[in-house]
Amino acid sequence: MFSRRSTAEAVQTAALAEVNANLEAINAVVIALASTTTAEEAVSTALSTVRRCFGWVYGSYWRISADGKHLRFDQESGDAGEEFRRVTQEASFAEGVGLSGRAWRRRELVFVADLGTLTDCVRAPAPPRPSGPACARACASPSTRTAPSSAPWTSSPPRH
Repeated sequence: MFSRRSTAEAVQTAALAEVNANLEAINAVVIALASTTTAEEAVSTALSTVRRCFGWVYGSYWRISADGKHLRFDQESGDAGEEFRRVTQEASFAEGVGLSGRAWRRRELVFVADLGTLTDCVRAPAPPRPSGPACARACASPSTRTAPSSAPWTSSPPRH
């Protein structure tokens, strides 16, 4: 039988492992970015590196529109299927709408257990899509330093 202490230790060990994985990913991205020379190359490198570090099949980068009111698709890495790609490339999100729009509004990581359950995301029903959990993160972008000063990318964990 598990004691409260062993359960707490297990939770703490898991949290520490997650922190270490995140730090390793951050370091890998920083090292990879050192060899890039353009913003486009930096985004591509960051997406690919994050996908590799976490074993994700897909990642996308969204740029804030010129009027500052919507996110527009900019780049992707990986493959989540042709229909998902088409819907992604045509989509735009207002601040707070969809997974990327939520991350943009909050300026932090947003995690959902199943992308298909989002009712305000046009990409959610697009088959085939990355299965399982998905997350979006608002990341600082030199090309969007005007207010708001972040643009989200989204990624999805590996297919099972």
